[in-house]
This record gives sequence, C-alpha cells and structure tokens, in this order.
Amino acid sequence: MTLSRLFFLMMLAVSTAISTAYAADESLVIGRMKVSIWPEYDTEGILVVYEGRFADKDLFPRQVTFVLPKDVDELTDACSLSPGGEHFCQLYKVTQREDRAETRMQLPYADFFIDFQYYPFERRAQKELVYPIRSLYPVKILEVNVQPPLRAKDISVEPAPDRTIEAKGFTQHIYEMRDLPAGDLMTVKLRYEKDDDKPSVEIKYGGGMKKKDSTRANIGRALLLLTGVVLLGGIAWLRWKGQKSSKVERDGGDQ
Repeated sequence: MTLSRLFFLMMLAVSTAISTAYAADESLVIGRMKVSIWPEYDTEGILVVYEGRFADKDLFPRQVTFVLPKDVDELTDACSLSPGGEHFCQLYKVTQREDRAETRMQLPYADFFIDFQYYPFERRAQKELVYPIRSLYPVKILEVNVQPPLRAKDISVEPAPDRTIEAKGFTQHIYEMRDLPAGDLMTVKLRYEKDDDKPSVEIKYGGGMKKKDSTRANIGRALLLLTGVVLLGGIAWLRWKGQKSSKVERDGGDQ
C-alpha cells in the first residue's frame, strides 16, 4: 500500500468519525427541561438552574453542550443524575462564542442538573433582565420559572406567564411550552424596582457563593497548591543534597 493511499484512508476514517458524531448529536432530543431564573436569590447576581432529561437514555454516556449567557465562565454544579437519584458531578469546559457561552461535558446518564450565578445588574434601584433561553437540541416539554426577589416592586414580566403561583413566600411566574425546535426557545424580560442590593435569603453553607468570594477562594486554592509545590521541591532538594553529601563522604573514605 502506497503512502498516499494510506493517508487517504486515514483521512476518510477521521471524516467518517466526525460525521457520525455530528449525526448522533442531531439525534439528541431533550424530553423535559426546566429553566429557573431567580435574580438576587442568595447573592446579588442571578441564580440560573437547568434541569431535565434527554429523551433517549440509551444514547448515554455521551458529550452534550448547553448554552449559557455571554461571559458566564464558571458553573456552580454540573451533574448527571443516576436512576437512583445520585448526583455525579462532571468536569466541564466553557467556550465563549460571539453572542453566548457554551459549556460541554460528558454525561454518564440522560438526566442533568446545572446551575450557575452571573452578575449583569448595575447598582441601581431599577433592574432589568433580558434572558434568551436557547438549546442546541429540540425540547419536547419546556418549563420556565421566573422568580423576582423579595422586596421587589413594580414588577413586569414579558411575555405574560401561563400561570403565577406563590411558593415559600416568593411569587413565581411559570411558562410551559411543547415540541420546540433547536435554537432560540424564548426570551424572558423581567423588570422591577428594589431599594436594596441584599439577596432574598442568606445561605451560610453550600451554594450561593458570591463572585468576589469565589474569586478569593480560587486564589486561596492556588496559593495552597503553590505552597505545596514549593514544599515538595524543598524536600526533594534536601534529599538530593543529603545523598550528594553522603556520596562525597563515601568517596573520600574509599581514598
């Protein structure tokens, strides 16, 4: 077999693999997806939760991609749920696109749970949020839950919700849609006025870490890792120094 023919067969195999992967992605359908959008819930930012299940569980494990708002670069949780309800946290990668961000991860099961915080608000009483909900996959059933913060007034939500409920002291605006194609599913617009920047609830333990606290924690972890590297390097140098001194002493004694 000539070198050129071998190269051609290799390129054909790669091309076939890529085509198969994209075709498989096109076959993915989300059976049910719930998007919760809760501004100023436990931080000064916006808590967003994606949870749901892909329609065909037999296609998993596999890689999937979810669309995020522009400039979101970190997730709080990226999990897959087993049939028994166990959360399996996954590694993920966030890529910035021209008008959005995307996160890609490997899901061992068809059920998913993703949440993150982001901070689009300016420090002023009048707040306005425009949130486009997008999916790279068709969605059979979509539920959207928009929850304005406590102490908010002059609340305006567009489009008009299908229903409004009260839950644990909060007002929640609910949308329900079916058989949506991949792409832009809907855009939610929320306006309200709030005289303070305090979140609705305080969570001392677990999620809800503020952006500045998250940054400080990342710096702390980096410093701890650097300290460990320096310490291990020092120990290795001392051992090498000791072995070198012992070798010199042995060589001197042999003479």
